[in-house]
Amino acid sequence: MNIANSYVNMGRPGDGESFVIDYLKKGFSDPQLYFLLGTLTFLQKKYDDALKYYDECLSFNSDMAAAHNAIAAIHIVRDDFPSAEKHIASALAINPKLGNLNYNRAELLEKQGRLEEAAEAYRTELENSPKHFKASFNLSRLCRMLGRVEDEEKYIRLTMDINPDFPLSYFYLARLYLNRGRNSRRRSA
Repeated sequence: MNIANSYVNMGRPGDGESFVIDYLKKGFSDPQLYFLLGTLTFLQKKYDDALKYYDECLSFNSDMAAAHNAIAAIHIVRDDFPSAEKHIASALAINPKLGNLNYNRAELLEKQGRLEEAAEAYRTELENSPKHFKASFNLSRLCRMLGRVEDEEKYIRLTMDINPDFPLSYFYLARLYLNRGRNSRRRSA
């Protein structure tokens, strides 16, 4: 698994996938390996293969919240909301504090136009994973859409604190200040 993860870190998930498949051909079988294959194929946007591997993982261990969450993420990308909801509910029942679970739930709710619920799910993700800059950024965006400008700035600044190298937060803060007619270099009181 470490070798496959090394391939991912080198930007070569396909090589990681080949390595794990060769390992499985030697007779090793483990739900974590299937989960890893699901992740490797997901990174390559080979969603049908990823679903197959995550399902195989669940056949070994139906209580693996991470596999349910990963399947939900694929269904969200594909706009298959009923399937996404089913797997998010399964993952929530197993481990409601799983990283990215409430983030995926928020994305699903947002796609469904349920913005208040999505904002709450992003806040829950931040409670469980305080360094999740994408949750913070998306929450700032939702605050703007909901007309909560002060909260928008709060979460943009949080995004900048968590990940100072994420350029969109600077762009949106500047846009916020321009809309207010202020200099973006000054910090609000």
